Amino acid sequence: MEDPSSWINLAEVQAVAHKKMTKPAYDYYASGAEDEIALREAQMAFKRIRFLPKMLQGLPEKCDTKVKVLGGRYTLSSPLIVPPMAMQKLAHPDGEIGACRAAKMHGVSYCLSTMATTKIEDVASAHSSTVVPPSEGESLSSLKMFQLYVYKDRRVSESLIRRAEAAGFQALVITVDLPPLGHREADIRNRFHLPAPLRLENFIGESTTTEIDKKGASSGLADHSQAHFDSTLDWSIVPWLRSVTTLPIVVKGILRADDALMARQHRVDAVWVSNHGGRQLDCTIAPIDALPEVVSALEGSGIDAWLDGGVRRGTDVVKALALGAKLVGVGRPVLWGLAAGGEKGVSRVLSMLKEELGTSLQLAGAPSVRDLSPDFLVMPGMTPFCRPSSQGGGGRRGIVGSRL
Repeated sequence: MEDPSSWINLAEVQAVAHKKMTKPAYDYYASGAEDEIALREAQMAFKRIRFLPKMLQGLPEKCDTKVKVLGGRYTLSSPLIVPPMAMQKLAHPDGEIGACRAAKMHGVSYCLSTMATTKIEDVASAHSSTVVPPSEGESLSSLKMFQLYVYKDRRVSESLIRRAEAAGFQALVITVDLPPLGHREADIRNRFHLPAPLRLENFIGESTTTEIDKKGASSGLADHSQAHFDSTLDWSIVPWLRSVTTLPIVVKGILRADDALMARQHRVDAVWVSNHGGRQLDCTIAPIDALPEVVSALEGSGIDAWLDGGVRRGTDVVKALALGAKLVGVGRPVLWGLAAGGEKGVSRVLSMLKEELGTSLQLAGAPSVRDLSPDFLVMPGMTPFCRPSSQGGGGRRGIVGSRL
């Protein structure tokens, strides 16, 4: 049996997962839409950003990774979050429960997908019952959140929200970049469906069917999306959500500054910058490239910017935080860890990322994630120069550099 402690980077974990998974399951997790340009670009965009580290900063032995989110309601131990990902039992029988338990053990927040293969209540119970070991004398803190796709039958959506509230979820994440479902050729080719006995557990007894359980001529997920997801959504969905829940509302799938301004106008609690893992519209801008404009649009509002897409190293997390993200999502690597080693595999993935994050903060010269700012970075098309500073840095002054 594979020993997760032997893994030293996320690429190794993916290789192990690839060997263990069926082709339809691996392709479902790994693939993007059409030519997969958006999928590849999400990772490559991080690689084009360079660090401009500061020296002799009098750093502590362990840099502080605590972050306040959702208007300061919560102080979290880590800026990492496991984003919503469907059907996690496709990867391993531990599924959503294994992933959420591992996340909580590391002080990492967890967001449960509407399209889960485990009941809302069971995930909440597992999360709540997970005993977190003390870290440096204080308990690790994280959030559990529920992600919602809005159904044509709003009663289904409202039922899911009520169940999530009753189960103690602390925020509602609404995904707005789907439907329609992106043209995912691997799923069409594989005629993707959920193999028995797996089911979309949160729809048992609801007034909708789950076409994804049946093998058809195309992708079962595409059939389910077309049949049930509301493709007519507009910004009026936010007032409707406010009318049925008191949970903080996070809008996921934003890439434009003007959409961020609309989110601000509707007083959402956070804007999640994402291109759905490159699985929706191909050739979209990489989330990390979209982040600065979204952060600028939200400045002064108290609304968080979160990000996922292409994160594979602790250095990627630092870059996103320096550009203004409060939480940084790590998606596919968690699924690879789950497939390769169940809950222990997820734990190892998160442990590696946390170690890399801490080391990267020290090497960049940032005592804490709150000390990061764009002047730790050099962006594409810019050449660095250093401003004299009696304070040694800090602040959100913009990216230091000049255009080539």
